[in-house]
Amino acid sequence: MFSPEQTRDDDDIRYLFWKTAEAPEAVPSLDEVREQVVRAWQLGAGRDQPPPTA
Repeated sequence: MFSPEQTRDDDDIRYLFWKTAEAPEAVPSLDEVREQVVRAWQLGAGRDQPPPTA
């Protein structure tokens, strides 16, 4: 698990990474992420509206 691995991107920049923990896959309940969902929706909704005219 703690074995370092390397990868490169398209610009030939190298990245070194390793896994530090392993957790089972899980879907959080809405109560756990409600604030994040509301904030993301507000940010997205604000982008869809045209700017006010002077």
